[in-house]
Amino acid sequence: MNGLKKISGIGGKIPVHVLNSFFLALGYGVAVYILMPFLLRIGMLVEIPDSNNLLNWDAGWYYQIMKEGYHYTEGVASNSAFFPLMPWVWKVLHVGVWGISFANLVFFSVGFACINAIYDLDARTRFLWLTIPSFYFVWIPYTEAMFVMFISLFFLGWVKQKRWLIWLGLFCVSLTRPTTMILAPALLITELITGSNKNWLPALKTFFVDYALPLFGGLAFFIWYEYYATGVWFAFFKQEENWGHKFAWTIFPLNSMYGLRLLWLNAVALFLGLVSLLTLVRLGLLWLFKNKNEDKLFVVSCLYFTGISLVTILFNPIWGTSTTNVYDIHRYALVSPFFWVLLHRYSVTAVYKWYHYVAVLVLSNLFWLAFASYIHREYLLYFNCAGILMMMYMSLATKRIQWMPMALAAINFVVQVFMFQWYLEMIYPG
Repeated sequence: MNGLKKISGIGGKIPVHVLNSFFLALGYGVAVYILMPFLLRIGMLVEIPDSNNLLNWDAGWYYQIMKEGYHYTEGVASNSAFFPLMPWVWKVLHVGVWGISFANLVFFSVGFACINAIYDLDARTRFLWLTIPSFYFVWIPYTEAMFVMFISLFFLGWVKQKRWLIWLGLFCVSLTRPTTMILAPALLITELITGSNKNWLPALKTFFVDYALPLFGGLAFFIWYEYYATGVWFAFFKQEENWGHKFAWTIFPLNSMYGLRLLWLNAVALFLGLVSLLTLVRLGLLWLFKNKNEDKLFVVSCLYFTGISLVTILFNPIWGTSTTNVYDIHRYALVSPFFWVLLHRYSVTAVYKWYHYVAVLVLSNLFWLAFASYIHREYLLYFNCAGILMMMYMSLATKRIQWMPMALAAINFVVQVFMFQWYLEMIYPG
């Protein structure tokens, strides 16, 4: 695959930089937990993690599934809207809230090591990637850690051409998060536009054998299991619809019922979705007319960002604002190996000219209009701070400003800690 580092065989000797990546991710998560009581003592925080507040929000639903199994009652909030693999693992491990939080940190560290087996990153870049604000979700009883691990294992199997690893990653991820309906078309399109435009049959065969079988097999098993547990077919989809996640045309301006606290981060995730869509159009035209191919990991990551963005603006409720809510897109999009692939392309290997920064500035300001940035100059400034942050990431590719990675890591870390704090305070971090 283009641009990827060759790695040793699965089951062979693990490269030192891969082991270092695992322990760096594990140590970083542990260090944040250790640091929080100190931050509380000096007055920066008002809460530290405990076995109660770690179960806030969706974690409580996963805990209920682990303890009681699935249930569904029409018109009443139920746990049938959540996928089962993480609660099953929690039950098998027979650990408490702290135990599953640590286990999730280990799962995430495995995923981070797999990505570093593909991209041999320098230490500063690895540390920067760990400080991405939304990544605190991998330290708590949520499914993000397993999602990262299984997608990373799938990526590694893809690079190494190990079908069993591809199957393992995709089957398990189909039982972890509701992403099959995004991943399946994404993988089909990826196989098509990264192969010859003269012969589609090999791409279709690869899609059905390597991707569709494990993805739809896992989804079918989940649907059957929920029926077995609740007596209701398609309980997941019915509960999602009860919570407002059903098709509806987008109502502007895009907003969040939780206000401006994290709207900028959701806006950045959606902007990356727009960039991904524009990139796919260009790649599709190059494939169609010139039979040019692109790296599979990059293509599928662009497709994932495009897909999750479309799902967000077309299937999200309008609670609280009477316009389309885009909360949570930051964790669905950014807390993923797909985001790491885009980061690698746009902040590590890209080559930028001055006009690329101008293009991002102009395009982003046009995009911020969807978030009512025209209402007041303070709104415009608010979103442009996010735009400046994106351009700071772009500047990393030049490697001229030596202090930029640490400056970005410091900004990320502060935001990450406060996002974790809001979660513990029962302030929704979406």
